[in-house]
Amino acid sequence: MSAISLKSITGITSITTPAGVDNQLTLHTNDTTQRVKVTESGVEVSGVTTTANIIVSAGSSITIPVHNDNTALYLGDSFTVPNASGSVGARIRQGSTTSTSFEFNTLINTGKSFKFVAPSSAGDLFSVSDNSNLGVRLYCGANNEKLRTVGTGITVYGTTETQQLNVSGHTNLDNVSIAGVCTATAFVLENGTVFLNKHSVGIGTTTQDGRNAGVSTATGTIIYNAETEKVQVYANAVWRNVGSLEPDQSSGFYSSLSAAQAAGLSHYWPGNSSTSLISGLQPDDRKGNPTFNNKEHDGYGATNPFFHFAGQTGGDNPTGYRYTHSEDWVGHSFSITYWVKVMQEITEGESTYVQLGNHSGTRSMFAMSSSGSTNLIGKTITIGDDNANDQIQYEFNNWIHVGVRYNYGANSATYYKNGVQTENHTFNQSLSVGTGNNNIYLGYGYWNSSTSNKESCSRMSDIGIWDSTSINGGNFMEIYKAGRIVKGY
Repeated sequence: MSAISLKSITGITSITTPAGVDNQLTLHTNDTTQRVKVTESGVEVSGVTTTANIIVSAGSSITIPVHNDNTALYLGDSFTVPNASGSVGARIRQGSTTSTSFEFNTLINTGKSFKFVAPSSAGDLFSVSDNSNLGVRLYCGANNEKLRTVGTGITVYGTTETQQLNVSGHTNLDNVSIAGVCTATAFVLENGTVFLNKHSVGIGTTTQDGRNAGVSTATGTIIYNAETEKVQVYANAVWRNVGSLEPDQSSGFYSSLSAAQAAGLSHYWPGNSSTSLISGLQPDDRKGNPTFNNKEHDGYGATNPFFHFAGQTGGDNPTGYRYTHSEDWVGHSFSITYWVKVMQEITEGESTYVQLGNHSGTRSMFAMSSSGSTNLIGKTITIGDDNANDQIQYEFNNWIHVGVRYNYGANSATYYKNGVQTENHTFNQSLSVGTGNNNIYLGYGYWNSSTSNKESCSRMSDIGIWDSTSINGGNFMEIYKAGRIVKGY
């Protein structure tokens, strides 16, 4: 006899299947609902199955039916859809005959790497590694890497197209091609001085040598010359200073004539008149046909008025002005500055630009001159104690700034070209400039009772004489940089 209870079956029991339903076994609950069916093909279970472990043997698989929200493989007991309130876990379901979806709220990988591999072992499509040299890699097609995260940022392979790219901090870009509008705060060339900002453009800083050797000489090239402190443009095979058609009234070493006079400036000829400002001296003799208030088409003479002292050369044919000063320079220090442009390649034997005093005994005059022919080397004529070479190289058809200061106590003269000292010369004895005759000559010289071969053949501008002051050496560079001795002239 057999006994079947809720927990056991005892005795000898025979179980047979009904006719027509061979080779299957079904189990039902008390309400006759079938929960388990055992057939030749396997076991079918309906409803919820609770088990400690599911082990799938080699060669076997778990099959998920075609898309149906109720027949998915769930992880967790309360997953509905991603990010839904109260949805916890994940699910895998067949979306169609060609796609499977893996839906989850948060996916955490605690292993060494994670990757998606193309079908048929064709290579990686997406890879994540804890190796800092590998990082995250994204492929287009198997093993065709396009993006990689590295320790210093992101490396992109191939062409990058973006609707908007915002870059902050330091960025290195090679071979960048931009079509359309590019908006940037600034462009800086690491190895140069050119830059582009929102409200300013830096055209690059260079020197005379750098300009001639390292910058393109294509017409229209613009540079800033740090030596001359001028913007220059290359036009008609020549570097030209950029300036307006009107005088620059904003520059000048002294802010006003009164400030210049207080600093010791005694006579000032800007180039717009033959009358000296401050002292009021007017010419008492005129040689040749000197003119003033002239202008050139470019360069220094385009923005500043100048004297034209280039007349006939040879013999006694000078061009310039003579003035008679009420005082001499005996026992005094003094200074002279001027801008000059030599207008003839072959000049006089003792071309003189500015002279104080004249030949009335030894060391009685001080003439700033240059040697003749094409040499154009500066020299000082004093009569009896000349300085044969002050190291100032005058230049044909080019404006230069010349300066000298005589220190009576040290009995020495220091010379400057374009603000840079060229020589310091000590005379054998103290000079007595102006003894017997205290004239001032501009554009030519006079000694040995003659003006012969002393014409400057030049254009001159911004001539200043300090009667009793040896101005500071640094002032020559400042005057040169300012372009004018007094602002507004």
